[in-house]
Formats: sequence, C-alpha cells, structure tokens
Amino acid sequence: MLLLDFWPLKRLKWRSFLEKIPFFILGGIFAVITYVSQTRTAITISPVKIGVGRVFFTLCHNIIFYLCKIIWPVNLSSHYPFPAPMNLSQPMILASVIGTCILIPLLLIFLRWTRAAFTGWLFFFVAILPTMQIIGFSNVIASDKFAYLPSFGLLMILASFLCNLWNLRLKNSVISGSKYVVIILFVLILASAESLATRSYLTHWRNSIGLFEYMLSKAPNAPILHNNLGVVYQSLGHYQEAMKSFNQAIKIKPGYAEAHYNLGVAYGNLGRTQDEIEAYKETIRIKPDYAKAHYNLGVSYKDLGRYQDAIEAYKQAIRIKPDYAEAHLNLGAAYYTLGFYRQAIEAYKQAIIIRPDFVLAHYALGAAYSVAGDKNSALEEYKILKNLDAEKANELSKLLINK
Repeated sequence: MLLLDFWPLKRLKWRSFLEKIPFFILGGIFAVITYVSQTRTAITISPVKIGVGRVFFTLCHNIIFYLCKIIWPVNLSSHYPFPAPMNLSQPMILASVIGTCILIPLLLIFLRWTRAAFTGWLFFFVAILPTMQIIGFSNVIASDKFAYLPSFGLLMILASFLCNLWNLRLKNSVISGSKYVVIILFVLILASAESLATRSYLTHWRNSIGLFEYMLSKAPNAPILHNNLGVVYQSLGHYQEAMKSFNQAIKIKPGYAEAHYNLGVAYGNLGRTQDEIEAYKETIRIKPDYAKAHYNLGVSYKDLGRYQDAIEAYKQAIRIKPDYAEAHLNLGAAYYTLGFYRQAIEAYKQAIIIRPDFVLAHYALGAAYSVAGDKNSALEEYKILKNLDAEKANELSKLLINK
C-alpha cells in the first residue's frame, strides 16, 4: 500500500504511514501465528542456523530465478532443490549474485525518469520476501506458487511501459500510427509465447508418474522426488517399481526415514515380512519417535505370530502417540490372541474413548467381553455396533485391523 502511494498514486506522506498502522499490526499478528503454526507442525530454521552467507546467496538466487521464470516460464517444476554447493563456486549462485548487483543499481538509475520500474520491482520483492527462505521452512529453494501475487509488481512495470508508449506523441503521423500496431503485436506475441511455454509444461501434469519423472529429469538427485514417485507406484500396486524408487532415495540420502518406512510397506505388500521388519527397524533407528513405524512393526510381528514383540511395538507407538486408536485396537487384539482378555478389554476401551464411532473396536470389545464371560456387556457393545453400522456389524469376521 505504501508503495502504491509512492507510485502511481504519488501521495506518499506521513499520513500514509499513520493510516496503515492497523494493517501493520494485523500483518504482525498473522506473521506470529504463521511462524508458530509452521514451527509446531513442520519445521523452521532461524537465520542464525542457516548462516548469513547462505541467506544472502538464497536471496540473490531467488531474485534472479523468479524474474527469469516469470519473464520466460520454461523448465518449470514443482520441485526446485537448493543448488549445491551454496557458494560462489556454483555457477547459478555466481550468476545470481552478479545479476542482483547489476539489477539494483539499474533500478535506482531508472528513478531519474520513472518510478514504475523501481516501485514495481520493490512490490514484487516485498510481496515474495516472506517465502524467500530467510527463515528456513522448506526443502526447496523456490516454488512457482509463491510468485503468483508478487508478479503483479512486474505487471505494473509492463503496464506502465505500454501506457507510456501508447500516449507517446510523435510528429510523423505514419510513425505515430504504426506504434499502435507495434503495441498490439508486442502484446499478442508476448501472450502467445507465455501461453505456449506454459502449455508445454502443463502436459507433464497428465498423471502423477509422468510429473515425477519430469521433475526427476530436472533434479535427479532429489531424494524426496524418488520417494514420492515410489509412493505413486505403490498406490497403483506396482511394488517392484516402488521399491526401486525407495532404494534410490535411500542411496542418495541414507538417513531418509520416510523412504525406509515406505520400503517396509512395499516389502509387506510383497509378503516379504522379514525384510519388512528390518526396514521398519531402520526407520525407527533413524527416527525413534516415528509412531507409524512402531505400529507397522507390531503388525509385522503379529503376522509372524510373535505377539509379545507385537505388544511391545504397539505400546511404543502409543507412548509416542497416545491417541493412536488403531494401535490400541491391535494391542487389544494381541492380548486377546494370547488369552489376556482383561488387558484386551482395557485396550479396546481406550480405542473407543479416542474414537467413539470405531466400529471394529466395538466389535472386538464385544467379543472380548463374551469370551471373558461378561455376556451383558458384550450384548451392549453389539447393540452399539448395530446402531453405528448395521451392515458392517453383519460383515465383520476378524478382530485385527490391517495396515
């Protein structure tokens, strides 16, 4: 808003700052909420840990990177990894630093003739600044989506240029008439070129496999892309291809817990239970608080009839994630199989406390009550089950929930 007061409105005064104080306060509040939310649900890395030099190189890279991608949208991707190494020995970083050092003085020089270029670029920079990785929050250095709103600043520059050209008064009527043709042709050529470049990229979004393979062609050493391609293969039932992708991700990044976990799931789908167990153990070694890995490890032990080991794995999952209803259910199932009906009943009750509409838990609890000799309680559970899902109640024939 202040930039718009500077140009094109040309009304920047002290009052301009005062009247926008409420917006600064609101912006500050939402900045704090965003930071706290990101810290609690994902990751944030302070500039101190990132390093001032790395922050500077990242800013220079993104200033030039986004400008180039907006002006000419080719070689786009949904994943732009950090260049390695992040220093001047990396050609992309060196070019970005040189480009930034040239760009900023040029914009200041243009102020002698027009405020449009400087203001439009500054609008772009200020709008995109929160996503420029000063505070680290992502495993990619840039993302196309972050440029959508900031690009209005660059469009302001283009609009100003076209308006000035349109209003340019020339003595020669022939030249004056031809300028309109030039403007129209310029706009048509620019729009067509941008459309063709964008369209060529959109063809890669026809299916998930094609998209990930395209992104890997641009960033072949990105472990997250290999892992996510494996997840897509796995969802389609192509477990051998999924395993290759997960193993490639692990080869690039041996400590990639998610890839080890997904590899374990692929082994499980192929019936390779012992390999599955080893994959989950490696996941837990890398990330001890990975509740799903502990849970799936318990299910794998159950498949081998190792119920005591399964119980310990389920308990560990519950310690990490107390509201893990499925873990409580399977803990109860393991106790039930070993004949510890009272412990099974308590585990099923916990699952129901967490999820009152957990049909399978009600069924299992009713069965445990029945075997334990408490017929009245069993009848009550079956009544609840019937009210929750009558069709499901008639179909249930086993206690264990699958992975």
